[in-house]
Amino acid sequence: MLRRRQKRSRKRRLWCPLFYIPFFIIFAVTSGYLIHILEYQESYDGDKDAMSKCNHFKQDITQIIQNQTDLSIVNEELDKFQKCMKAQVIVYGMTFKNSITYVLSVITTLGYGDLIPFTVAGRYATMVVSIIGIPLYISFTSDTAVLLSDIISCIVAILNRRFLHRHSNGSKTMNTLFLIILFMSYIHLVAAVFYMIERQQEWTYLESLYFTFTSMTLIGFGDYLPSRHLFPFVHLPFIALGQTMLAMNFYIITKQMRFVIPRRFSIFCLQVMLGKGTKETDDSDDECVQTNPMCIQVSDEEIKERSPLMKRVKQSIENILPWSEESGPIETSSHTYSAHARFS
Repeated sequence: MLRRRQKRSRKRRLWCPLFYIPFFIIFAVTSGYLIHILEYQESYDGDKDAMSKCNHFKQDITQIIQNQTDLSIVNEELDKFQKCMKAQVIVYGMTFKNSITYVLSVITTLGYGDLIPFTVAGRYATMVVSIIGIPLYISFTSDTAVLLSDIISCIVAILNRRFLHRHSNGSKTMNTLFLIILFMSYIHLVAAVFYMIERQQEWTYLESLYFTFTSMTLIGFGDYLPSRHLFPFVHLPFIALGQTMLAMNFYIITKQMRFVIPRRFSIFCLQVMLGKGTKETDDSDDECVQTNPMCIQVSDEEIKERSPLMKRVKQSIENILPWSEESGPIETSSHTYSAHARFS
């Protein structure tokens, strides 16, 4: 029965990420069509206004050149024209394809800024799409992360059995190390793919790597923009998988910062205050050292002398360090002061 349940859970983990794909397609198409209806005319008018905004400078420059006026005046008009072109906001029309790209950039929280709504109805529709689409995307990446962690554990277990001759499912340290190496390799590989695709924009490899990293970390400055007709089919799948792996790496880093580093720092302070390296006194102490690597040996005289200090240290560490019900709080005895805590 237990094996059957495990097989069923594995099948569910395998099919869960694929279950979201048709919902993504339906949601992106319907939402994109809604945005297209609300925004197309306004974006088209805005595109025409942006194109005609600086045209009067062109006419003035043409008339000045025809009248053979002083070159200083021509230079002034050219400066005005350049400033107008720099300050001009490029408006892209909300065609149906651009609308789908816009919806995908919203629900993935990328938001490069090249496609924006202009109407009040379009902005409200964007908020509704975000409320529904972003949780859907987060659920997809969460299930993908579970599947990816299972795959990494299986690969690490196979490597342990083949090369290290260990019959285990792989330690957490090995899984973490493999995940970091996998992500670093993946981001460079994806940057190479984007570099080949975006040849028309004349990206260098470093610029492609910069775009890939800012997209996967959800920074999205918008200084480098992907080709809109390729974004839903080429860029987005690579970026989504990279976001999943990066989220797993960030989870490990934050866990280290919140729990592991404070724990080791507190244990180090405890060792300095109580004195480290004293000899074991009996067999119970040997068992403590074998079972608990953080066990600190203290003599009876030191316990009597430092009992007020030990109570304070114990109380402070119990307030700082969390522990599970299985391990319990930090224990003290007449020969041993054990600083051991299991973290959830």
